[in-house]
Amino acid sequence: MRIRLVSRQGEMALGLLFSRAMTDAASVVLEMVYRYRQLCGRCEAGLGLDMDEVMEITAIESRFSCTAGGEWSDQRQFSRTPVTLSGRLSSRRFNDPIQVTDLGPGGMVIADAPYLERGDTVEIAVGQKAGCFRFVAEVAWIREDGPSTRTGLSLRGIPLLLRQAPKAIAAPAPAPAKAPGHPRRGTALPAAA
Repeated sequence: MRIRLVSRQGEMALGLLFSRAMTDAASVVLEMVYRYRQLCGRCEAGLGLDMDEVMEITAIESRFSCTAGGEWSDQRQFSRTPVTLSGRLSSRRFNDPIQVTDLGPGGMVIADAPYLERGDTVEIAVGQKAGCFRFVAEVAWIREDGPSTRTGLSLRGIPLLLRQAPKAIAAPAPAPAKAPGHPRRGTALPAAA
């Protein structure tokens, strides 16, 4: 999925900013939400955006715009996209696995969350090939659907993307083998000839 925008500097691609190998639609939505929240955070911090970034944020907003008459269109700024992403919810009381079932620039819906209360602040970490996306969110609503519970979260602040180090950097080098008769092992060194 590529969206092309024409700007003064030429064409720019939106969406697959971090990993062109990611073809999964849920991963693309995740990256777009991350990028939107990142750009909004820069604006809120007073850092501003260049024209390409303004066009990028506008394209993301139009991609997730609520259509008139749709479900929740009168209460929600952005639509949500159904996704299936595994993640982890962390708070003062919990550090549990969850499933993200809906995702949009304004928030997400999670399933199988531990008991939360409306207004709780939590951190959601979702790992993908590009790295681990971390979002801070506030619990907006909780619904019990039979045996499972769905929780609506409103995203807050600027998310983080923790990129995974290449294997050559991440794996420590093997320790050199110690020669027999090493003094730390309690054996005597062979006599010098």
